[in-house]
Amino acid sequence: MRLKYGQDTASDKVSKEKCYNITSEYINEYVKRKGTIICRELLGYDIRDPEARQKFPGRHKEVCPKAIETEVLLLEEMGL
Repeated sequence: MRLKYGQDTASDKVSKEKCYNITSEYINEYVKRKGTIICRELLGYDIRDPEARQKFPGRHKEVCPKAIETEVLLLEEMGL
């Protein structure tokens, strides 16, 4: 989003604000659809924890593609 709507210069406050607003809209809509934007909450475990990863083998193969699909669809719907 920053590449498309971000500011060209540090003094370009209008573009910065627009980018913040679009990002906020995106995050809010994603949370409505998926419940969170935090990976460990989407997965149900912390990927940094080796024991947790052992308890949920292959879980990322179920969750991550669906999360990415939601991201792409939302970006398309927003015209991004």
